[in-house]
Amino acid sequence: MKVVVFAFVACLMVAMVAKAHQGGLDDLGCHYTKSRSEYHCHRGWFAGRTFRSKAEAKREADRLHLPKPAKKKRTK
Repeated sequence: MKVVVFAFVACLMVAMVAKAHQGGLDDLGCHYTKSRSEYHCHRGWFAGRTFRSKAEAKREADRLHLPKPAKKKRTK
């Protein structure tokens, strides 16, 4: 019984931590989260990395001589 209760509580804790967000990724595949005061990336060159700002991420891209992200064409 203790194992079942522990597993249930563990699942609740994981669900609380793993909240999803709306997305809205920019040209670098990143976005800024106000609640955590961080700029983090999901796609692109910096997937999985966190920065203090978009400017910091762009400086890092320039330092590494990464190609500029391609502009997306809007479809009607």
